[in-house]
This record gives sequence, structure tokens and C-alpha cells, in this order.
Amino acid sequence: MEILKNTKEGRIFLLGMRRSGTSILRRLVSASPDVKFILFEPHDLYHSIMMDHFDRFRGPKHTEKILSFCPPPGKMIGAKIVFNPGVDALDWVWIPKTYPDAKMIFIKRDSEDTYQSYLKADKDSVRGVIPETVYSPMYQWIWGTMSSFARIFPERSLVLSYERLVENHQGELDKIWEFLGVRGTIIPDSILRIPENKSAFERRRKDGQE
Repeated sequence: MEILKNTKEGRIFLLGMRRSGTSILRRLVSASPDVKFILFEPHDLYHSIMMDHFDRFRGPKHTEKILSFCPPPGKMIGAKIVFNPGVDALDWVWIPKTYPDAKMIFIKRDSEDTYQSYLKADKDSVRGVIPETVYSPMYQWIWGTMSSFARIFPERSLVLSYERLVENHQGELDKIWEFLGVRGTIIPDSILRIPENKSAFERRRKDGQE
């Protein structure tokens, strides 16, 4: 959309696999006084972004939704969007194409821990869960697209480790504030805790001891 190419910077997207730490990341980034809001799973916005690149589906309602996501002067706004394993997750690539000024923060959590958390959350749901043998390669595929974007567009991208964020959130936040160019704030340690699915944390500690 050509109209968006001349807009002032001020958009943030927080992206990651479901159960990878996107919710706590949203809470932390929202603490900056220069961030007005970060939407939680705006499915209508994401749907409009995906549909807008199809001529046959493009329409006024999609354009209106895309244009309405506009930051006020002096503030940043954002959206947290997470992905379940599946080919639909690859449509995230339309976000930076639609908003060429937006900054992307990707968060990655250990694949095994992410799967176990996803399994615990959805094992009793109607949709159920897919086997880990299917989840793991899909995870790698989806994450591969995000990490590739970050390598190609480093000025627009920041990649975070969920494990490092939990263990040293203030240090990781300093990276975020610098990347976004916003004022930071001090977050108390009590806001984060080691999760139940923590094989990656245990491996990190073991590697540090050897």
C-alpha cells in the first residue's frame, strides 16, 4: 500500500510461536512511557493484512482496518501475534510488507519446552494437539522464516531468547529500548519466573558448570 510508505515510524510487532513468551514480552514492552498500547492478538487486523495482498479479496473494510492502525504523534503502538504450527503461520511475512516502517521483535523459546507448554495448554481442547514429530519440523520452518528476515533486515528486527529474557529481563529490555528508540523503565524481578517446562534452563545451567 503506497500510502503507508511515507508514514512516520511508530509501529511494533511482537511475533513468536504460541507459548514462547510473547505475552510477557508484550507486558514488558508496554511498560515504556513512549508506548501507547500493544494489541493482544488482533485477529481482525491480521486477517486484513493477509487478505489485502489478494486483489480478489481486497476491499474497503480491509484497507480501513490497515490504515486505522496508525500511531499518534510521539508514541509507538504495536500488536502481539502468535502462531500455531501450520502453513497459515507463514503469512506473517505480509506484516512487514504492509507496514514497511514497522519494527519486528521476534522471540524464540526452546522447541521442546514450547511444545510441552503447548501440549499442556491444548491437550483437553476440542482441536487437540499435533504430535511432536510433526510440530518440531513445522516449528523450525516457521522460525526459519523469521530468523531469515532478521538477518536480511537487521535494522528492522530484534531477536530475543525467552530463556535470556526470563533470566535477565532488565538486560534484554535495555536492548529493546535501544532498538525501539524509546524511554525504558525498571521492571521488578517478581514479574517473571522460571516456567514449569524448563529443560532449556537446565541445559544452560549444566553447560555453564562444565
